[in-house]
Amino acid sequence: MFTANIRYNDSSANIEFPCDNSYLYSKLMEMRVSEQTYQDLKLFVKKIDYDALSCLEDNFVDLGELNFLAQRLDSFSYQEVVKFNAVVKEFGIKTMPEFINLTYNMHYYTLLQDLSSAEKIGKTYMLTRNGGMSEKEILETDFEKIGKQLIESGRGRLTEHGLLFVNDDLPYDHEYNGVTLPCFFYRDCLFTVSMGYDGKTSYVHLPDVPYAISNAVNRLGAASPMDCKVEFEQFGIENIDLQERLKAVVVNEGIYKLNEIAAAIHEISDYEELQKLTDIIEFSGREDGDTIISLAKNIDEFIFYPDVADADALGRAIIEENEEYHIHPDIADYFMFEQYAEEIMRECDCKFTENGAVLLKSKTLTEILREEQSGECINRGIESM
Repeated sequence: MFTANIRYNDSSANIEFPCDNSYLYSKLMEMRVSEQTYQDLKLFVKKIDYDALSCLEDNFVDLGELNFLAQRLDSFSYQEVVKFNAVVKEFGIKTMPEFINLTYNMHYYTLLQDLSSAEKIGKTYMLTRNGGMSEKEILETDFEKIGKQLIESGRGRLTEHGLLFVNDDLPYDHEYNGVTLPCFFYRDCLFTVSMGYDGKTSYVHLPDVPYAISNAVNRLGAASPMDCKVEFEQFGIENIDLQERLKAVVVNEGIYKLNEIAAAIHEISDYEELQKLTDIIEFSGREDGDTIISLAKNIDEFIFYPDVADADALGRAIIEENEEYHIHPDIADYFMFEQYAEEIMRECDCKFTENGAVLLKSKTLTEILREEQSGECINRGIESM
């Protein structure tokens, strides 16, 4: 979308917007911005290669606001971007709250670039105001008459991008309050959670880097996430049981632990695999965050047999999935499936859950949890050095 040269003290970096928080955080580290300065942090814009935002040059800006604006613009059609540029120049918009709020009010302005017919003018005008029209409304609307009336009104402002009209009979929405950014789904995420504090609300889309959470907390003016009321706004998973477990994690262990879980299960997008994870959690008998993370990372160590409720059904399921085995239907009733499954269960960890049977292949549950969580402790120790 655009690149800005950002300076902090004697350091500088070229940052491409829009970007994810991981990239933005790496740029802050590159400029040696300490975490203690994140709150109310504004950095100096030396250069920006987007004419509509050139007024930001030689000024301090909030990079979170600038990135949010870039994300909004990146989601626009070409025509919407052109209209944004025309409005900014025509009305001298210069502040970040004004820029961001303008992106929520494209209906408030009509930009006419094709003046070849009154009908086209009228149709563009009505579609802009309404944000769209039904087929019935289109058929019943006299666009030619509306177009003629609009041109004859003399309200149009001639700009380098076309003839601009202000639809000032419509409400102008102020989505951004200048403090906490609105909820906007720019990228795919597993969860969106709201953080409420002192009447204000910030949103984070997980998984993300911890910087995203701390930045949201700072915008709220809270001392820590523990001071905020955290609620789920959107789930990228449909499994109700897993949702409830994750809600409990937020209450008992906080949003940072939820973020770690989101990172661990982000690649498990298949509904059946998520159901498998839910039953593995039940298999473990533990629902703390570290256990869920360990189980998600080792999900391939487990075999899940849905709708298997007893040893006989388990034996049949194991035989059926193994291509090396073949039991003729005429003798199937004489095969001891239950005893076969019990022999397997003596060799491997196995448990019947509410939705089926979980079988652990080569390791024990204790080994998996010990290996994963001891590894996490080592990594945390290294990160703190």
